[in-house]
Amino acid sequence: MNSVTFASASRISSKSTDLPRATSQMRASRLAGAIAAYLGLGVALVIVGIPTYWVIIGALKTNREIYTVPSTWWPPNPAWSNFPAAWAAAPFTRMYLNSIAVTFVSTTLKLVNATFCAYAFAYLQIPGRNLIFMFILGALMIPEEVTVLPNYLTVASLGYVNSITGLILPTIGSAFGSRGHDHRDRAHHCPLHRGATASGRGNCFRCRQGVTATATRRAGVVPRKQEGNASMNLRTRRGALSAAGLFGTGLALAACGGDGASGGAAAPAASSGPVKLVYWGAFAANLGKVQEEVVKQFNDSQKAVTVEHQFQGSYEELANKLTAALQAKQAPDMAVLSDVWWYKFYLNKAIQPMDDLMKAEKVDTKDYVDSLFNEYVQAGKSYALPFARSTPLFYYNKDAYKKAGLPDRAPKTWDEFVKDFAPKLKGAIDPKQFVFANGGYSAWIFQGVIWQFGGAYSDKDFKMTIGEPKGVQAGEFYRDSIKAGWSQSVKNDTDEFKQMNAVNIINSTGSLVGILDAAKGKFEVGTGFLPEGPAGFGCPTGGAGVAILSGLAKEKQAASMQYIAFATSPKVQASWSQQTGYMPVRKTAIDSKEMQDFVKTNPNFKTALDQLPKTKFQDSARVFVPNGDQILAKGLERILVNQEAPSTVFKEVAETLTKEAEPVIKARKALGA
Repeated sequence: MNSVTFASASRISSKSTDLPRATSQMRASRLAGAIAAYLGLGVALVIVGIPTYWVIIGALKTNREIYTVPSTWWPPNPAWSNFPAAWAAAPFTRMYLNSIAVTFVSTTLKLVNATFCAYAFAYLQIPGRNLIFMFILGALMIPEEVTVLPNYLTVASLGYVNSITGLILPTIGSAFGSRGHDHRDRAHHCPLHRGATASGRGNCFRCRQGVTATATRRAGVVPRKQEGNASMNLRTRRGALSAAGLFGTGLALAACGGDGASGGAAAPAASSGPVKLVYWGAFAANLGKVQEEVVKQFNDSQKAVTVEHQFQGSYEELANKLTAALQAKQAPDMAVLSDVWWYKFYLNKAIQPMDDLMKAEKVDTKDYVDSLFNEYVQAGKSYALPFARSTPLFYYNKDAYKKAGLPDRAPKTWDEFVKDFAPKLKGAIDPKQFVFANGGYSAWIFQGVIWQFGGAYSDKDFKMTIGEPKGVQAGEFYRDSIKAGWSQSVKNDTDEFKQMNAVNIINSTGSLVGILDAAKGKFEVGTGFLPEGPAGFGCPTGGAGVAILSGLAKEKQAASMQYIAFATSPKVQASWSQQTGYMPVRKTAIDSKEMQDFVKTNPNFKTALDQLPKTKFQDSARVFVPNGDQILAKGLERILVNQEAPSTVFKEVAETLTKEAEPVIKARKALGA
């Protein structure tokens, strides 16, 4: 007995000793696992967190600090003003409200439509139901990207472009949520419904009605006659739901297919009221307000024509939308077309000659500035009239020039700027500022520079000359400006100048009013001619004209010409120029007392007028070759940002431009241009 007790005690003692040891090992193992897990999470946090942190601090830096090497992990003076500036750069409040409205309405309508479809497929014996259902299932396989253009053409044909209705309509007919067969199939697995579905009684709802009616009749609550009436009412309701379901199904199929462009929109009924015109514009902010005012003045000046102005975004965005609208046969009556886009529509016969219309409207074509008017003349006919025309100007910060001890004027030559102005400015300005910002319409600005060095993008016959020695020399000058540290490549040089990050820029006359408004109370702005290069002066014209789209009824053609004559009249042009900075396109507007008095008190506006006689039309490579502007701009980006050799870059650019010019040359020959 004692030996057994001793053995038992020994085993208990041994287990008592092993238990703490096992517990300690388990704790150590868990601790090691936890440490490994936290280390893994820490590494993952670093991998994910550093880019996130970099994005956040990037939002608090100036553009100069973003491009500074080596980068800083925290800006010395966080630019909190970036956030309100970014919010003000676009109508974000309106965008959010639009998104909420579109989401709520489209989701609600989609649910209603899908519910009708699902009920019809699950519970109603519709002829051809399986075939229709297969079509809807097939619609689920179509990638969303495939439906973008057909949906746009459909919306355009209905006249809902640039509207909330146009955003909602394509989303209503959704195949998702309409799979009613799933509900019907589930009925076969429910014991309560097997008999009903097998006997053809149809569905859960009808089965429940049958069971309830039988039970109540047996209880003496509902007479057989009333049961028949209830069944008839049920069939009536189901008939209505069947029609609604078929309507929803048809709507879904219509939204999933068909481009809506083959027939075009129905022609509006003839009206004895004013002729209504749609005019597409590309001016935002202050320019857009002034454009709206011009349209309002025209509408108020007479009762025969009413113009509706529709903003379409930038020049490029407008051109892309116009291309799509022409395909959908929903083009506007008039459109603003920039220097690099109007020619594309001329080659495609999308804009019409205006000579007869100008004659009928008694437009004095000789009063237009010759160089600007002649840019739109092809084969002896005018295809647009100049409206918002510009040239590049040299903008400088007068306060910074004064601080650096420089004269109050723009540099006369690039040599003077590089050897005298830039070093003095660099020693006087804040280290976060840069002497010169290069950005915006880079191929337009470089057009003047390459002329100043004796080169060109191309000749008038589309021979690409950008890769020749003079052009390469201009490219080397651009690349060296970055290396030497007096120039900085930025996305938007105008904003950099307004925010006092850049002391000098070259930008459009059309930016003048916006720059002056932004500089009020901060610094004084000066303007001057573009600096001369080794080959002398060079400055291109730019901006946009107004064209009339082809295929309009005669009354709309005449009405369009009436508006364009008004918008380009001397009085309107003088006012337009003073409010925007664009050059007046009429000689009498330039010489008018109103304009002369204005430039005396606003000398910055006089710079463009004085420089205008020295400007010339741009090379064919940029304005006539499709996407020529973008091809040139990408080449310049490679030189400025990537610091690639101009000789290599320009050779490749010339080859690309030559290839892109081939269809243009053929089209010109066909048109006799």
